[in-house]
Amino acid sequence: MKFLCLHGMGTNSEVLEAQLAPIRAYMSPVHEFFFLDGQIECKAADGVAAIFPGSFSCYYSKPTTQQLQAAFKLIAETILLDGPFDGLIGFSQGAALGASLLLHLAKTAPSAMPPFKLAIFICASLPFDFCTPHNSPSYETSICMVTGRVLVRDWAPGDAVDEEEANGYLEPLVDGDVAARRYHPAREKTRIQVPTLNIRGSPSAHNRPAFEHFDRHALTFLTHRACCCSSLWLAAGWGHDYSPII
Repeated sequence: MKFLCLHGMGTNSEVLEAQLAPIRAYMSPVHEFFFLDGQIECKAADGVAAIFPGSFSCYYSKPTTQQLQAAFKLIAETILLDGPFDGLIGFSQGAALGASLLLHLAKTAPSAMPPFKLAIFICASLPFDFCTPHNSPSYETSICMVTGRVLVRDWAPGDAVDEEEANGYLEPLVDGDVAARRYHPAREKTRIQVPTLNIRGSPSAHNRPAFEHFDRHALTFLTHRACCCSSLWLAAGWGHDYSPII
């Protein structure tokens, strides 16, 4: 099988290749892995620059429809030039981007053949929908004062994305930017139909909604708590530990 691999924000293909190396060691050498770098250069994620020389990149530095569309185009061109691919592997932002693309295609072209037969998502956050109408309700958010995470409370009227919703991105929104909304399973009923393996940390309100976008009959979970899980040793910590995820 041939996999397209998407890295996390502030890393690069070299980082993701190192993260996946222990898992790949257990796989047949007949499998191929194509690592795609983001086109937007950015600062390194925490702890990465001390191990890897850089440069570092992301697929989008802020949640705008323009940057998401460019990221979708990058994947489409890669499939055309270097594909076809059997599977998709995404870590963090790469996982959110992959889920965004699969949801977008399931929503806009439900009868079309998906570009991937399966997907593996590691530490995925809620995906973005760059086609959401601007007059649709957004969800009300708040910031957890302890962890700094964005918490979804309920749906509220309004056209603008809350400032908190863009928190954690590398650049602020400016005039001319069109902020994309995140998909949320309470509003979006479309589901990803291809088989998926979702690797997450300890379950929490922060990461649980992301997994409700997948058809439950095609969904498999692995939760890493520094313990043996289905023969895979996964890194300690629920989030973005850059130790080998095995």
